[in-house]
Amino acid sequence: MSAPAVIDLGAAMAPARGEALGAAHAELLREASEHMLALEAGVSASARDDHEACCHRFLEALQGSNLALHDEVAGMARASGVSERMVAALNLLGDSPLGLATADEAMMGTSTLIHAGGDDGVVMAGAVNGGVLAWGVTATIHEERGRRIALLRGPGGLGWAGLNDAGLTVMAAHPRWPSVNASGEAWPVLLRQSLTCERASIARELLRRSPRRGGRYWLLSDGAESFGIESAPDQLAVTRRGAKAAHVHTDHFFDVGLRSREREPVSPRSFRRMELSSSIYVQRQPKGPEAMFEFLAELDRTYGATGDAGPHDSDLERFGPSVQFVAQCEQRSLLIFAGCEGSREIQRLDVSP
Repeated sequence: MSAPAVIDLGAAMAPARGEALGAAHAELLREASEHMLALEAGVSASARDDHEACCHRFLEALQGSNLALHDEVAGMARASGVSERMVAALNLLGDSPLGLATADEAMMGTSTLIHAGGDDGVVMAGAVNGGVLAWGVTATIHEERGRRIALLRGPGGLGWAGLNDAGLTVMAAHPRWPSVNASGEAWPVLLRQSLTCERASIARELLRRSPRRGGRYWLLSDGAESFGIESAPDQLAVTRRGAKAAHVHTDHFFDVGLRSREREPVSPRSFRRMELSSSIYVQRQPKGPEAMFEFLAELDRTYGATGDAGPHDSDLERFGPSVQFVAQCEQRSLLIFAGCEGSREIQRLDVSP
């Protein structure tokens, strides 16, 4: 994995944004598409057919209700030579029939999100190992609906973590949900809609009233208010609240009602990472971005992080280097590190108005 590219898209309109991303990362998109095709080949014909229909419905829904995001997707496809259907599939990770038919870790990898409040401002951070994101991550800055927004994107993605010029940060993780609501919004679309909001409370209300496609964990903060939210198509629960309250989330539900309906089996890796990350965080009390990056790196390589037996079976050994990110709401900065051999380059995106 190379250091993340940063592309400033400025005030470009949606089609031009998509074309710029597609042209810059045509090879990356083709590699990710090949990876997705291999996943699709490993499931049943009926699951592939359902997945195909799901991708087409996603594109039709965007064209009808969010033309700007549709134009961005179409621009990425046009400039890279990858089909719109495949770009749609890359935005439906975990929210499509393919996600139900294949191993989650093969598509999404593993994730750890953390919220930490301190005297130097609210800090939110996370790491993702493996999955389709292992094919590369892109950081972009653009203007949308009068806001300046920094995003982390997977190949062809509309975004999976971001920060806007009001200081609102939105990040998402992927607990396993047993079904897909075909009429609901895919999570990258909801994330982009949330990042046009000014405050965490407004973004929380947007998530509450929006039709949702699958299961997700959301971490929202604007520096003054912070929320940990677990959602399913028919239920939403606030599991954490408070700008100063530190909390960690991995890839399983906390809410009792949601956990009772979670798709089984839930990987013991998620519970083990939750235990380890909470323990290491309490011991280290990391303050500021550099300390948070050190904390995430330690978690990646910690013996036993997978819950398995061998000393070479950490998430880092199992999945490879991670994408790590730290957001500072008050400073309106998003910092990214993609672990790679011989590099500790950290990219910084500032979105101050």
